[in-house]
Amino acid sequence: MKKWIAAAVVVVLVIAAAIWYKAGSAPAVVETPETAATPAPTATPTPTPEPTPTATPVNADSLEYEFDLYVETYKYDNGVTDEDLRNNQDTRYLMYEDIYSSGYDHVDAAKEQEEGCTHEFIEEFRQYSLDRNLEKIPDPNATEPPADTSGKYEVSPGVYDDGTVRTPSIEEWESMTEEEQNAWNEAYSKSLGGGDVTDISEEKTQEAFDILNDPNNPYIQEILEYKA
Repeated sequence: MKKWIAAAVVVVLVIAAAIWYKAGSAPAVVETPETAATPAPTATPTPTPEPTPTATPVNADSLEYEFDLYVETYKYDNGVTDEDLRNNQDTRYLMYEDIYSSGYDHVDAAKEQEEGCTHEFIEEFRQYSLDRNLEKIPDPNATEPPADTSGKYEVSPGVYDDGTVRTPSIEEWESMTEEEQNAWNEAYSKSLGGGDVTDISEEKTQEAFDILNDPNNPYIQEILEYKA
């Protein structure tokens, strides 16, 4: 029995010596300057998204002119900036149409300019509004296409071959000869109902009177601006 115990002790000692020898012979990890200077990799922080800027509500009390208020309100309601308007004519024209449709036109703009409004878009809006009144710019909301005059031609300034007329501008009228002006007047009187003023119906006369006295008549406004 003692021999077995002695043999077991010897075996245990041999195994322990072998383990110790193997551990001592393994190469030690030596830290080099390169490994010491290299930091351990770290996780890249996720960037925090910047908050989307929100439009500032329009403060009417801070705006002196009605045109300024229309522009700022349009920008706020439609999410556009001054740069968007400056760089894109279509964007500006959409705004002008919105302002024009609200009832503010070139007459109002001219009054505010006289009062001191110098908004960068007001002059172009005046021209847009006047052209809309003169139908040089078609109504974008019209359900019917504009009248087709492609089959007609002018036999005299403002007078078509079928006897109909168009209203010439102030500059065009003043450049016409007396004969051309008389031809236009005659054609216009016929379009009202007769070849002579006495043949014009009372209804047509009243209609012409109302047109001439309409403060929103673009031609009357154009005359006033031209004479001024």
